[in-house]
Amino acid sequence: MAPIFTGSKFGFGRSAVVASGPPFSATGGTFIPSSTSGDGYSYHVFLTSGALNVVSGSKSIDYLAVGGGGGSGNDGGNGSGGGGGGQVSYVSSYNVSSPQPVTVGGGGANGGVSANGSSGTSSTFGPTTATGGYAPPSGGTNSPGGTSGDGVYSGGSGSSNSSCGGYRAGGGGAGAGGNGSNVTNPGTTSAKGGAGGPGSPYPQFPAPVLAPAIPTSNPNPYPGNPLRTDWINAVGPTGLFGGGGGGGGDSNSSGPGSGPPGPGGGGRGRANCPNGSEPGTNYTGGGAGGSSGGGCACSGDGAAGADGIVIIRYLS
Repeated sequence: MAPIFTGSKFGFGRSAVVASGPPFSATGGTFIPSSTSGDGYSYHVFLTSGALNVVSGSKSIDYLAVGGGGGSGNDGGNGSGGGGGGQVSYVSSYNVSSPQPVTVGGGGANGGVSANGSSGTSSTFGPTTATGGYAPPSGGTNSPGGTSGDGVYSGGSGSSNSSCGGYRAGGGGAGAGGNGSNVTNPGTTSAKGGAGGPGSPYPQFPAPVLAPAIPTSNPNPYPGNPLRTDWINAVGPTGLFGGGGGGGGDSNSSGPGSGPPGPGGGGRGRANCPNGSEPGTNYTGGGAGGSSGGGCACSGDGAAGADGIVIIRYLS
């Protein structure tokens, strides 16, 4: 009788054994585990430059890099334009297995009389660079708002600034998701700065999930709320980042001369000299609001753009 082969000697019918590597582990930034986020993802939130330190294993990650927002200056007593919002760059399914440097871009500084503010600086991670938003030009002919960091969106047009005190206002700064608005009713007592352009939404990174990484204290509070509260309100559940700053109004205006902020962290423009402009909400890449006009004595009342942020997430 011929022998009967059961296959057990040759391993037939058995499941293949696949060698698995060590589980993924990483440190860096403020860590929010999946048990806290409640959405199955763990997050590393970087408010300052550092590194994602891969301790073991490899992982496919998603990340968001936001450049710093543009600062605003003072247009010689005329309403100045708002700062542009920083570029917002999203990348999915990026594999990491070794330490990765992280650079978080800073917001642009405010300028003095007839001086530009500074543009924001870039945030970087992996192959991505998110450029900072641009500061609006000062001392020009129409006080336009700043351009968005990626250069796609433009600031709104302002009104002529041929002399001080002539009901002039600045254009809204562009946001990462849209153009800034033009001045309304230029050259009249109802002159109003242009609205800042909207930020760009990334619902993969909602504010309620990320809020534990944001400080509660604000070193430069405006209008006085804790930073975390401001940040949650600016970013919201849809993950808005990179809003443009509102244009400054003319303090001679009898109406609400300040330009509204762009959703996603932009600062509101100002219309009352010598009150300072509203800065962008930190860690959103929002542009600064423009300064007020109506006289030539408003010295240094521009504002700073918001610092950027880098956020990394992966399934746990």
